[in-house]
Amino acid sequence: MNYKHRKKGGCAPVDIIDEASDDEEVRIRVPRSSQSYHHHTDYSSQAGSTGINPPLPPPEPAFFDTSSLLSGMSGMSFLDPDYTAPAEVAHGVDEGARRARPLGDHPLLVWTSQREAFMAEMLYLEAPVSEIERCHACRTSQGQYRCVSCFDGRMLCARCIVNDHHAMPFHKVEEWTGTYFKRTTLADLGLIIQLGHRLGQKCILPVVVKSFIVIDVDGIHSVQMGFCNCSQSIERQVQLLRSRLWPATTIYPQTAATFCVLHQFQVLSFMSKVSAYEFYHTLARLSDNTGLHTPPDRYDTFLRIMCEWRHLRSLKRFGRGHEPGGIAATKPGELVLCCPACPHPRVNLPPGWMENLGKRWLYRLFLAVDANFRLRRLNVSSEDNDPSLNCGYGYFVEENDFRSFLETYGKIIPAEEKSTCNNHDAVKLANSRGGQGAAATGVGAVVCRRHDMKRPLSVGDLQKGERYINMDYFVLSTLTCDTPPDLVISYDIACQWHKNLFVRIDKYPTDLQPDQREYNILYLVPKFHLPAHILKNADAARYRQVYAALGVVSEVLGKEEWKGGLLALKDGDVRGLDSYNEATSEGQRTLSWIWKTNLQGGEKGLQEALRIEWCKSRARAQRWQEECDLLTEEIHRVQVTFQYYSGVWEGRATRTNLPGAKAYALRQATLWSDLRASAAARWNEVTTSLPAPSVDFDPTMDLDLRGRRP
Repeated sequence: MNYKHRKKGGCAPVDIIDEASDDEEVRIRVPRSSQSYHHHTDYSSQAGSTGINPPLPPPEPAFFDTSSLLSGMSGMSFLDPDYTAPAEVAHGVDEGARRARPLGDHPLLVWTSQREAFMAEMLYLEAPVSEIERCHACRTSQGQYRCVSCFDGRMLCARCIVNDHHAMPFHKVEEWTGTYFKRTTLADLGLIIQLGHRLGQKCILPVVVKSFIVIDVDGIHSVQMGFCNCSQSIERQVQLLRSRLWPATTIYPQTAATFCVLHQFQVLSFMSKVSAYEFYHTLARLSDNTGLHTPPDRYDTFLRIMCEWRHLRSLKRFGRGHEPGGIAATKPGELVLCCPACPHPRVNLPPGWMENLGKRWLYRLFLAVDANFRLRRLNVSSEDNDPSLNCGYGYFVEENDFRSFLETYGKIIPAEEKSTCNNHDAVKLANSRGGQGAAATGVGAVVCRRHDMKRPLSVGDLQKGERYINMDYFVLSTLTCDTPPDLVISYDIACQWHKNLFVRIDKYPTDLQPDQREYNILYLVPKFHLPAHILKNADAARYRQVYAALGVVSEVLGKEEWKGGLLALKDGDVRGLDSYNEATSEGQRTLSWIWKTNLQGGEKGLQEALRIEWCKSRARAQRWQEECDLLTEEIHRVQVTFQYYSGVWEGRATRTNLPGAKAYALRQATLWSDLRASAAARWNEVTTSLPAPSVDFDPTMDLDLRGRRP
């Protein structure tokens, strides 16, 4: 439906066009009212239908006055603060510039004209249709109860509403007192959740717990839980698990959480970063938001259940329930979703890749090392009160081995030397960062630099800045997990950290000594730190070397006039033209002699500059060609990785006879296969959309020889 304004600032006669048919359109002319304010429709005397056959117009027809609504929007706190009305509605436009716009462009303004109707319907739901209403199920007793969680909202008697909710025991019900609805529970009406038997079957010897607490997605419930105690009874925690309830304890459990609420919080913690405290107390407020009937406090219980849930879910997803050794045979770093695009020799590299020297660079592993000093952990617990469950199975290093390593080699490895090339906090404060009452002052980690995925056994605590011994342990631990021989390591203090790395490695235990040799590792500094590192180190060292050579030659030749323009380079001379920003004041600023030297390059200098720029362009072209080759290889590795894990799960399905384990393995195999097909389809869309190259380009060709005649 469309409407069209006729005059600036007010509501003109509207052409309402029904576009349901392509062959005809019905126009309804609504006359403009002479009044300048908005009227609500009288719903008690007028039908609310719209469309091709509208009701007859009332004596004083209602109309939609946008100007009056906009004038009062400032006082409407319920309106969306981010909503912005279209310009022609908020300010008006000229007659010639107006065009028909659908009502859907102003949904909030349209809704404000119907607030009374919405309010009336909300109040309508606060009472039954009839004061005396029969039960909609049995038609014999009086219907006094309704379920607010069910869709229909029928009025039922106590017996019928209990019978209807044996499979939905956590729904919320209300009782009609004759004047209003008050909240009650299915447990108060006599519902007993029977475990250990099929739905509808009764246990001949049940054990009923009168006040069993269940944490669910819509609140915290107190129910009557009936455990089976007959001849075919099983342990109580197993009865709860088979009903998708996670018990808080394994000895006479009194509290449980549904699988649904655990899964919901796990996803919410990933996406919204909501804490367990906020989530649990939200559930408590859903149960009672007045404070008159506060549910029992099970916050600590919920934390413990979530730890157990996350741990078992990770073990299940990585196939520990299908392996002969079970959970006890889990290896360090085995519960990690590794980057599928990175090279893994046992997973996604082609046969003979070690012998292919021409493409060896494609199989390098790119790593980035860094620390986060905002992740402080207070010393408020202990290993006995809060034991670790993963024990080095995932991304974090094993805590006991890590602390033993620090105690043993912290005395052997010398203190870190101060950096001379960058004023970086990681080095400057390496031995001064501490924290009274903190168990950890930060976290160090190693990630895949190209795809930003955490490496196995690569995360751990920092006790006093980025000490080399801590970062060494994280890097060396992750290198034990299926890594290729060639590495590229990026670290903001790599210039200082790598100098004596292999000297320190020789002192470490053999299980931390990597297979990579020193010549297989390329160290990089992030681009943010390049000015300090490159300008101050590489160029300065080159200048000093050339200066010393010229000094020797000039003495022999007797030509020393060049020393008047080129001086010996000191550490204080190496600073940029704008380095005065770091000085104390403008009055103390002095330019380095480098910026006051007059050099006469002439035509020869210009040609040299052009050659340099040409070489830079050539390097960029070859670099981007290498990037394309590397991207193609990474996409191929992604598909091979997905196919590899699909085969792993298919093998697990054939090695088990348990129906549940076999079904889960086949589902995981299908999932990995679907991921491979999706990755292939997406890459195919990219390759088919690219234009064909206009010329053939051989990245191995030396570009400065192209075009030369033999």
